[in-house]
Amino acid sequence: MIVYEDAALAVVNKPAGLSSETGLPDALRALWGKPDAYVGVVHRLDIGVSGLMVLAKTPKAAAALTRQITESQDAYAVLDGRAEPTKHTPAAPVFVKQYRAVLAGAPDESLPEAGTLRDYLFKDSRKGRVFPVSRPRKGVREAVLEYRILATAGENSLAELESYEKTLELALPLPTDAPEEAVLYPECWLSTENLQCRCTGGALDVSVTVRVEGAVLRRSVSSCVGNLALGEKLAPADPEISLRIYYAQAGEELFAIAKHYHVSPGQMLAANDLAEGTTTIDKARRLLVPGA
Repeated sequence: MIVYEDAALAVVNKPAGLSSETGLPDALRALWGKPDAYVGVVHRLDIGVSGLMVLAKTPKAAAALTRQITESQDAYAVLDGRAEPTKHTPAAPVFVKQYRAVLAGAPDESLPEAGTLRDYLFKDSRKGRVFPVSRPRKGVREAVLEYRILATAGENSLAELESYEKTLELALPLPTDAPEEAVLYPECWLSTENLQCRCTGGALDVSVTVRVEGAVLRRSVSSCVGNLALGEKLAPADPEISLRIYYAQAGEELFAIAKHYHVSPGQMLAANDLAEGTTTIDKARRLLVPGA
């Protein structure tokens, strides 16, 4: 099963009938005898497909492989004219996925010996399924399949395939009255409301209705403290004084009195038999202030 392995990754020949997401990682953990081993799946093969897969053995390796796959998709987009290169775009794809398939039939007018096939795919995260759609929109990936026929024998042909995807972005104008310098954070949620499929003359037409909901959040900064003012100096703590008497006026804050004499509001409540939660003196009275 394992074709190559080092401390960062493993190249595995996945057998048909084993899922990429759970079956293959579980089989590797059983093979290694490590039920809690990290297995990072960075690309996938369908259950019925066999072939080589690269799996990460550490989170760091998974991040590096994912970055290579993303950069390779960008390089493909530049090579076939779908995008302009940036300073981060590699000159050629570094992560190449090639497949071989046995096809029923031989090259003809509908399927030449070499070509490129394009479809648009939408993944429904809630259902865990991928649906073909008829046009690009938010959340849709363009799947590109390049093929060439290697050999033909009787009624079957052997083809070599290269497949890759690219995320398509759709800009939606959102009216807002926020100033230009405002910092905005858009949030968006997609849900599939309707899916219809129709096959006419051998061509599959798929129509999907997607509901988009969202909000634009604005971050603002406000001052929590308007100004600072210095009050009376605190009375110096005197360890030899065990009790003081303070004549409080109506409306005075209990916390301010306690702070002035280096005691806690709880001590003031207990010494004067005040109700729990009292914060303000309701009428002029004499208060006992315990020693600090």
